Amino acid sequence: MTSRLTTAATAFPSDASINKLMSSYGIQWHKEDVNGLSFLGAGKARESWERFAKKGASFQWDRIGRIRKTQSGTEWLLVKRYNISEECAELTQGLSCTNTGRIQFATCTSLTCCINIIEFLRIKGVCCRLLLVLPSDTTQKQAIENELDATGVWEKGKIKNRVFSL
Repeated sequence: MTSRLTTAATAFPSDASINKLMSSYGIQWHKEDVNGLSFLGAGKARESWERFAKKGASFQWDRIGRIRKTQSGTEWLLVKRYNISEECAELTQGLSCTNTGRIQFATCTSLTCCINIIEFLRIKGVCCRLLLVLPSDTTQKQAIENELDATGVWEKGKIKNRVFSL
């Protein structure tokens, strides 16, 4: 197991570097609550999330924003920062995706929960992307990338192009 580092928290990347990675034209960061999916407007995605939340599902994002993809189109950008590899393996009450693609309430790792929330939103018709902000320390970064590979996200055809890391 990788040892814990006592370094400062990983800094957020600049808006310019995020726009380049996402091929977007701008970001509007939300100042409000970054818990769960409370940023969603009324609709089936929010209603479904609220049912999971009543069971105990929760998740804390580091930042939430809207990225401009075209002149008239935007997508949600959910940002989660991991400073050390152990953080992505912490257990949380969240969402799990079955082999048949069904989303259900479950205990899973923080990183798996991130991926499953993106899949949940995709299924509910919400356009979004996940940005994982990783540490600059190469050992920690590689450990987190290995955890990401273990989630199987790169085999999930419909969301693999919605998950990014910096």
